[in-house]
Amino acid sequence: MVGEPRLTELPARYNAAETFIDSHRGVRESTIAIRCQGKSVTYGELASNVDRCGNAFRELGIELEQRILILCLDSPAFVYAFFGAIKIGAVPVPTNTLLTPRDLAYILNDSRAVAVVVSVLLLGGSLFCLVASVGIIRLPDIYSRMHAASKAGTVGSGLLLLAAGIHAQDFSTLARALAGFLFFILTAPISAHLLAKTAHNAGYFLSTLSVRDDLK
Repeated sequence: MVGEPRLTELPARYNAAETFIDSHRGVRESTIAIRCQGKSVTYGELASNVDRCGNAFRELGIELEQRILILCLDSPAFVYAFFGAIKIGAVPVPTNTLLTPRDLAYILNDSRAVAVVVSVLLLGGSLFCLVASVGIIRLPDIYSRMHAASKAGTVGSGLLLLAAGIHAQDFSTLARALAGFLFFILTAPISAHLLAKTAHNAGYFLSTLSVRDDLK
């Protein structure tokens, strides 16, 4: 006759990082813990990176039970940030990279997060797109605006496309993302040049801030 299952007794102060990270120290440090996109991370490397991430959070002044929003691609970096937050007693708030800005803003405000961990490609792509948007609004004429859109906009959209390819965790999808990025780089300057020349022929004048007009 099977008795009732016994639940493990947890101490008064329990940290999940002790079970999933620290318990493997000196026991299976050379054993693979994570396989992701053709790369492997051992338990020893995992523990070191979790410690490094937790120390970085402490240096930022993050305290016990404060929230940390995590907006990372599916990668070992997500695990480092997640358990790094838990290890210092903070509360990780994982989010989906496909969420809309409105949903992310709601989660950020609702969780009262004091810090945000973002993947480099997402952050870089978003910053370049922001620069392109500001340039389109603030620059004085169509030519300088087109310059902002074709340069910063291309790099920003390309980085976000690469982020989507990595997020898919599929080589064929990543290859298509790389091809799309290359296509942007090769075609955006040419199309911008043709559009600028057409605009000039149609009578759109340069701003008074421009130094000279080579098409006159």
